[in-house]
Amino acid sequence: RVDALGLDFAVLSPVKLTSSHPGETPLGWETFNTLIDGVNTPIYALGGLSADDLKDAWAYGAVGTAMLRGAW
Repeated sequence: RVDALGLDFAVLSPVKLTSSHPGETPLGWETFNTLIDGVNTPIYALGGLSADDLKDAWAYGAVGTAMLRGAW
């Protein structure tokens, strides 16, 4: 469905536990990958990530990571 929106990119979150959304259950990398499988729109991973997660993000199909606290 995301491809039908004609977006330049999308963000899927939360991949991991994040203090900004403490009540949310994180997707985890396997579910993240399942949700973006077959999607042509570039997807960025977000949620509880740091620079150390970039290689995992690529391995599970994300084009990159988006982060707030993990970058500062």
